[in-house]
Amino acid sequence: MTYPSPPPHHAQHQWQQYPQAPKYAPAQAYAYPVYGMPAAGPPRFLPPEYQHVAASDPTVRVLASPGIRLGARLIDLVTQLLLMLAISLVSIALAPADEPEIVAAFAVPLFLASIFLYEPLFIWRKGGTPGKLWLGIQVVRCSDGNYPGFWAAFSRVIVPFFMSLVFLLGLLNVLWLLWDRPLHQCLHDKIASTVVARRS
Repeated sequence: MTYPSPPPHHAQHQWQQYPQAPKYAPAQAYAYPVYGMPAAGPPRFLPPEYQHVAASDPTVRVLASPGIRLGARLIDLVTQLLLMLAISLVSIALAPADEPEIVAAFAVPLFLASIFLYEPLFIWRKGGTPGKLWLGIQVVRCSDGNYPGFWAAFSRVIVPFFMSLVFLLGLLNVLWLLWDRPLHQCLHDKIASTVVARRS
């Protein structure tokens, strides 16, 4: 059984009541020329407010907002503190009570590993730390949208560490994304050639 088509005024009414979601303008997508890339080209990155684009166009990555990045950083900070607390408790439980130097010898290398390897290893293997992945964002290369290599991920940790030793430079590194355009990068992102984007 076939049903007659709705009259033209009905179709017009439906269009006015349920308009199609607007698409982003091509001029607002940022493409980066990379030698040796396939014909499809590198990904395009859009500002954080273009959330609707990610579901409709897989070649476009939407950048993470500063608020989400801050939330992910706080989650990772709490995670690292809990990890260091667990290391301390295990070290105290295993070492003799009258030999505290053994506790230090066992715990300090693990502390350093948790500080400097936590983020690089997760980003290298998973594209993001637990905090970032939980909030739906990840670190990708500007050139091809893939996970950065270990050393690029490591530079995102070691560079802020040394910047924090200089008065206000560490704060400037973090705040840089508030005015950096078009990629909303911190200074350590620029050095590593990475961006933080919503997971595709």
